[in-house]
Amino acid sequence: MRAFVLWQVSRGYEKVDPTKSNSLLNAALTATQDIKSPEESLKECAEPAFCGPRHWLQEQILRDMIRQSKQSAMIEQFLETSESGFRQLLTPQLLGRYIEVKDFDRAHELLNQVAEEQGSFPYGEAARLIEALPPEREGDRQAIFSRALDSFTQHQQELYPGWADLATIVLCCWQDLPASLILQAIDQILDRAKEADEVHRNSGEQSLRVGMSAKKGDAYFDSTYQFRVFQLMPVLGQLDQTRAESLQRENSDVRTALTSLRCSRRVSG
Repeated sequence: MRAFVLWQVSRGYEKVDPTKSNSLLNAALTATQDIKSPEESLKECAEPAFCGPRHWLQEQILRDMIRQSKQSAMIEQFLETSESGFRQLLTPQLLGRYIEVKDFDRAHELLNQVAEEQGSFPYGEAARLIEALPPEREGDRQAIFSRALDSFTQHQQELYPGWADLATIVLCCWQDLPASLILQAIDQILDRAKEADEVHRNSGEQSLRVGMSAKKGDAYFDSTYQFRVFQLMPVLGQLDQTRAESLQRENSDVRTALTSLRCSRRVSG
């Protein structure tokens, strides 16, 4: 109850006295350490909301701390000693806060730290950071993308498209990175898609449908490779038009889907 009350009172002070609000948040987080929860480990439940009052309160208080405070030392100290589930849950918000206050060095450092802890690269967070970096930090953009590409190359199990993967960075950031590096990434993604189709064929499972639904239209394919060609075609068409045209000739379903979407845009326009 003490932790909950301190947390709620901190919200009352948020606009009138930010310093007092931050102090109350610190006290609330400290008070949560004395709460006994039925589940002592995040591994025992799906997320903090289901782990009892201590974990739930800690999550809510930390989210407010990240949103309000420009001093992240206590937040980082807590996350360093907490379970990996908490770090993975709150890292995107903390990274967003660093980007908001333009602390790009700390954001880059946090991104590398997460990549080492998780064993896989946080592609979505990397895309956000690359987009936010100012023009003069070209070296940082290339370093982040190169690490993402290295991670993708090393993790052979990353076969299928995800909500955030290497293609995410290619699609959002290709204009801010060297064309040679982007084309290298496209080659890797397409090669991996061929491997995914081979694995699926050998598995004996039913036919695969991969695609996307959006306001501009739906596009679904019978192979991961065809979907990746479709997904990356806008970028490939800008960087290597000859190859883009060749891939469209080789993949009639992709060509049909692209034509259909172009017609839909003209009609809606």
